[in-house]
Amino acid sequence: MKKIVLAVVMILVFSVSVSFAETYEEWLSTCKDYKDVAKWMKRNFLYDIGRSGRVWGPNTDPKDYPSRSPEETFKSKRGLCIDAAVFAKVSLNKINQEYKSEVIYLRANEQKFSVHYVAGFYEDGKMFVLDYGIPSGKSQGGTWGPFENLDEYVKKVYLRWSEHREMKEYHLGWPEYRKFEKW
Repeated sequence: MKKIVLAVVMILVFSVSVSFAETYEEWLSTCKDYKDVAKWMKRNFLYDIGRSGRVWGPNTDPKDYPSRSPEETFKSKRGLCIDAAVFAKVSLNKINQEYKSEVIYLRANEQKFSVHYVAGFYEDGKMFVLDYGIPSGKSQGGTWGPFENLDEYVKKVYLRWSEHREMKEYHLGWPEYRKFEKW
């Protein structure tokens, strides 16, 4: 009898939690500005170490591992820096098109884990950066800005707080080998 009661309780708990689950679009409709996106990412988004090893391998074709949609990232609450950047970019532009949010591509001189993606956006003519797609314990994560331009972010934040000390290249938008991304 106890097993039956426990099973019924588990079914009820599971069904209630699923029925009240918020969708990406429902959540997005409650967001007022970039701070709401940053808050969700800080509280919910986890870097997916397991997926990282599969995606960033030396013989991996980027087309085999496209970024996840914002809906997928919202539902799973995990991903890589590329997923976090897409989630932030799309969310910010849906909240306020004047943010003109873009994915930022950062490539350090070192070979190992030398590529990173973040989302940049503008408010009052200044650049801000959302960087929540990092393993826990890394100090560069968070919302950064205001900056005059991308160079200032790279010099004052990325090179200071990441494990990298020199950049090979960085810019707004996808690198050539990821132009297939639809975000």
